[in-house]
Amino acid sequence: SFETPPCGECAGGSPAESYSDNNSVPFNPWYRYGYSQSLYPGIALSGADTIRGISFRTSSSSTMSRNLTIAMANTSLTALSESSYVASSDLTTVAANVTVDFSVAGWVYIPFSTPFVYDGRSNVVVAVTNNTGQYQNFYFYQHTSDVGNSVYWYQDDSAVNPVSPNAENSGVMDNVPDIRFDVICEPAECTAPVIAVAGADIDYIEIVWMPTGAESSWVTGYKTENETSWTDEAVGDISY
Repeated sequence: SFETPPCGECAGGSPAESYSDNNSVPFNPWYRYGYSQSLYPGIALSGADTIRGISFRTSSSSTMSRNLTIAMANTSLTALSESSYVASSDLTTVAANVTVDFSVAGWVYIPFSTPFVYDGRSNVVVAVTNNTGQYQNFYFYQHTSDVGNSVYWYQDDSAVNPVSPNAENSGVMDNVPDIRFDVICEPAECTAPVIAVAGADIDYIEIVWMPTGAESSWVTGYKTENETSWTDEAVGDISY
């Protein structure tokens, strides 16, 4: 449910065992106010990424938009509870008081105003504050996480304070919402190999090179003095 996406694309978070019969996270649409934290394992990530948005997946729709605040954190926690969660001071607010449209069932994208930097080694907590002040039910897809879980608070009378969460309804669940993380892609860097001429004659030249990274294949190009375009050939060895 938590993967490094291909460059510029969203990925992760729709396993075969997803279901939508429990609606406490990322927020409970039956209630006016709520707060939750969901813990996602970093073990599926290939390295550090900058995340610029997330998507939650719904199985039904709602004609009512929601006022949400999204915050995130890198964390060493491996489980959440009502007494052990990420403090609000350790969270980075990535989308504050945004209006989110749930009128179409499926993946609902929430762009970040402040990108989140994943450190490449920690687990990640996603915190959602619902301050809509109204309710209308619909359902989110969620799934059981082998590493990670969720903690939630919700009620009708007043907003839930993320600094010290307390509400009429609260609890812990093994489920986490199906989620996608949208990452910012950095330009690929490729250090030039060390190249040398190993032999030459009137009708041939042999060049060899030494890789400077983990690369294992290359594209060589050649042309005569009078040609204007290069001829490219893929090479899987360190000589040509």
